[in-house]
Amino acid sequence: TRLLLNLCTRPARLDITKTIVSSLHYEATHDNREILQVVLTARESSLRRSATQHLLHLCRAGTAGFADWGIDSLVTQLNDIDDSVVLMALDILLEASDIDDYLNAAVMRNPTQRLSQLSKKAPLPLVDPDDTNQRIAAAAHDMLLRFAGHNQGVQWLQDLPRDSQGGDLRGWIRVEIEEWDSSKNIKYVEQVEAELVNVLRNDAWDGSDAGGVALKHVALPTHLYGQLGATANGCHLLRQSVGKLEKWASLLDAADTEHDSSAQGRHTSDRELRAALWVIGHVGASADGWSLLNDTASDVMATVAQMATSSQVLSMRGTCLYIVGMLSTTAAARERLVELNWARADERSVAMPDAFNSSSKAPQLFCVQPLVYTGSWARQCATGARTPADTVVMERETDECVHRGQLDNEEGEKVKALLGHAADMQNTVMLQEGKAGLLKLKKEAPRLFTKPI
Repeated sequence: TRLLLNLCTRPARLDITKTIVSSLHYEATHDNREILQVVLTARESSLRRSATQHLLHLCRAGTAGFADWGIDSLVTQLNDIDDSVVLMALDILLEASDIDDYLNAAVMRNPTQRLSQLSKKAPLPLVDPDDTNQRIAAAAHDMLLRFAGHNQGVQWLQDLPRDSQGGDLRGWIRVEIEEWDSSKNIKYVEQVEAELVNVLRNDAWDGSDAGGVALKHVALPTHLYGQLGATANGCHLLRQSVGKLEKWASLLDAADTEHDSSAQGRHTSDRELRAALWVIGHVGASADGWSLLNDTASDVMATVAQMATSSQVLSMRGTCLYIVGMLSTTAAARERLVELNWARADERSVAMPDAFNSSSKAPQLFCVQPLVYTGSWARQCATGARTPADTVVMERETDECVHRGQLDNEEGEKVKALLGHAADMQNTVMLQEGKAGLLKLKKEAPRLFTKPI
């Protein structure tokens, strides 16, 4: 053992260290784990990175006892002076937390204080994927959210000061819930929708190689309400009206009368409605959360299922289908789903109207109310039936969105500028000016051109 230790700590021979560390058997031999621990705490950062990377392989291999000594080693690496080692340990812990035993082991070691410190290394959300500090802050914050899905973790986060150095002694979890209710639920929608657009877009337009089609998927980010809904302590917090679960549920109750009505009478934005859907879906995806939903709202399954077949916004139907699938993961929810004449694929969070059962009265999923085609806007402008001045109506609607808080003043002005440039492109004289204005606006506010409908 002493000889192996001497060989492993030679900085000039990283190849020898990797060979020894990757060749040892760690399941039953304490001496081998001692060698790994020495390399994890070596003076040279290259050795520590190599040993930390090997912990990932041991985690994925399901090495016996890893929940005891492996997770403990990863938590220790969070205090490393090398940011690359810290980031690697965080990434491994995030992957390991998908397994209940590993998550339980990490929570029991209570690294919440250190995770809170790391989450403040850079402002969130993550903007530059190449910025190590931003990646560490995002990973540490995500790990804290994972702790919210554990009963003891909820208790740790209630006792953890939000920012003890800054004088904010409020419980971390309570402040986090407030932030999700004020803005993060909406940002969650924007993040998911943007990733879906990126996955579903036609790469041929980007000039990329069309030699093959790569299958892609979107992994849902961690949702605070979903984490809390999965635990008794988290549900207790939500029952105390610490969050605004009732508010989000009430948005769905009014969806049928507001969302498909005219723009002038609409009070709930698409983003707010989608945010409410994701809140309901994540909370109801667990048995405790489903019970909480039944106590908070009236028949959310029927409401979401109805929206999935009747909403005039087809992308909203897609969101509702996903949410119905999430809600159908519990036995009680599946019973209600059957009553609504829906079917669910076994062991999958996929549900559809049972249209293939001839005895059911299943709704027509792809039935859309007929719309009267009023003709080409460009031709109507050419004949004088409609003029670009009609954009005044849309600008008035934009002002109403600003007034209701759905857009801030600056974003509202940019939306109106976008409408004006689009109207200019209908005129052959103003075409080039309109195109130049749109290109300039795309550089200044790219979000207006990528934000999903």
